Amino acid sequence: MRKDKKDWILYCRSILITTGLGFFVFSIWFSINIYNTPPNNAVLTYGVLLVFVGFGSVLFYAGLCSSDKKAKLWANAATVDILSIFTMIIAYPVYKLLKFIKWPKSNV
Repeated sequence: MRKDKKDWILYCRSILITTGLGFFVFSIWFSINIYNTPPNNAVLTYGVLLVFVGFGSVLFYAGLCSSDKKAKLWANAATVDILSIFTMIIAYPVYKLLKFIKWPKSNV
């Protein structure tokens, strides 16, 4: 695999991991606000919290454990709006950290 393609797939992985961590951070902030003010509709509030934690864990897992092709497809689907520019800027340090990990060879 060419070096630039390998770097792009690694950057796609870092975008997925960063987006998943963003959902985790939002869930922590949301749960702190729930703790400070009791919700009117607890089932809906905890359901939204569970959805954000679940979606964050799916993105984080897809960034770490999926194949190269799937990681590229997931990253393209996760970055579709103007907020993705902010995510790409934050994902760059994660990309630099992921370069130290020895990823298994793929046949993409």
